[in-house]
Parts: sequence; structure tokens; C-alpha cells
Amino acid sequence: MTQKIIEKASFDKAYRFYRNKNDKAAIGVIRKLDQNEPRVMELKAQIAYRMENFEEAMNLLKKLLRTHSDEFDEIRRSNFIAVQARLHSQGFSSRS
Repeated sequence: MTQKIIEKASFDKAYRFYRNKNDKAAIGVIRKLDQNEPRVMELKAQIAYRMENFEEAMNLLKKLLRTHSDEFDEIRRSNFIAVQARLHSQGFSSRS
């Protein structure tokens, strides 16, 4: 098996854990993957948001928006705005 196939299988496993709401298991798998890979960052941001770690979610989405561009940019911007709104509702001041 090539490294790319192994990484894809690991990412798919993490995503299945995420879809089944087993965030801790998903994070355990994600830790072994390339942390600068856009899809890994995106999944980490989704998990962080669901676990109410809004600052981490915001930082990940901000980095993604700055370093990666594709057909999902609008969704990322929407997610970023949602995270900012949650932080604001909790009394945190967030700068983009």
C-alpha cells in the first residue's frame, strides 16, 4: 500500500467516527495525519465546533481560508461566520 492510500483510509476512518458522533476517536485518528492537509483541517474544525471549542474551530477555518481555495470557499466562510457568532454570543471578541 502506498502512503497516500494509507492516509486516505485513515482519513475515511476519522470521518466515519465523526459521522457517528465519536469525536474523541476521530481526533485520535486525525492526530496521526498531516495537520496541514486541508481536509484534515476542515474535519478538525467541524469536530472542534461540535465540541464547542469555538476558538480552535475559528483558527482552523481562518488558516484554511488564507491558505487554500477551492469550490468550498463559500461554505468555509459561512462556517467561519457561524463560529464568530458563537464566540460573540459567549462574550468573546473575535477578529478575522
